[in-house]
Amino acid sequence: MNGFLLIDKEKGINSFKLIVALRKLTGEKKVGYAGTLDPLATGLMIVALGEYTKLLPFLEISNKVYQAKIEFGKISDTLDADGKVQEVEISKIPSEQEIIELLNKKFLGDIEQIPPKFSAIKVNGKRAYDLARKGDVVELKSRLVHIFYTKVLSYQYPYLDIEIKCSSGTYIRSFADDLGRLLGVGGMITELRRIKISENDVSSALRLESLKSDVVDKFFVQPNLLFNHYFYLNLSEEQYHILARGNFIENCWEFEKIAFAFRNNQLVGVLDKIDNGTKLKFKRKLNVF
Repeated sequence: MNGFLLIDKEKGINSFKLIVALRKLTGEKKVGYAGTLDPLATGLMIVALGEYTKLLPFLEISNKVYQAKIEFGKISDTLDADGKVQEVEISKIPSEQEIIELLNKKFLGDIEQIPPKFSAIKVNGKRAYDLARKGDVVELKSRLVHIFYTKVLSYQYPYLDIEIKCSSGTYIRSFADDLGRLLGVGGMITELRRIKISENDVSSALRLESLKSDVVDKFFVQPNLLFNHYFYLNLSEEQYHILARGNFIENCWEFEKIAFAFRNNQLVGVLDKIDNGTKLKFKRKLNVF
């Protein structure tokens, strides 16, 4: 079974448990997703089944939009309400205008961000959250992420509701912690919802409980809706068979970096340029025939 599903993850389950449930429901062993969501978080996940799991790395780089509730006056070891929470003494409650000015000054464009120690990032081959749970010292390097915009949805201290559009790899928990620290009041995430990945909106997603094993394929999302920012090309029978044998073909198209290749309207893989762009070869081949 090969396809993509848009799933609206509920609160309280982690991303892996969602995948286990889909494996059981569909009978497909190869199931993966683009972009982890913490148990506290809800919202859009793009799930791939079968051969389409090979295409997930090309979704990981997509921009995302989140809506979050930040509680000021508290901090947490996990940077959200699921961790060990401590009260923070504050001397002054920030105004909404002060928050907006700080967001525009420090949280727009390229910013340096240190991921949470309770995250899936690997440190010497081990997940950071596994090390943190054992009490080991976890030191993660800062990384460059991009914030496209922030929008204050509502504010009544200690709660700030905010919408954030950001690049892949941005941690909203770290965003909340950094914002609270710079305001001098501390901050942690109490609610988090991913509403968009690239142009795909959570309003088009399904809840897991609404899926039935005999109709899963009816809810598959066409690849062109997920990868419309990439170049598409159609292969002739001869070109496909040459590539399928591991050989290359001449590049007759104009595109940057990679292209999604079709044969008889069926997605068959991703092509990469070689020899200074003059030839093409499979970067990812889908065994769909």
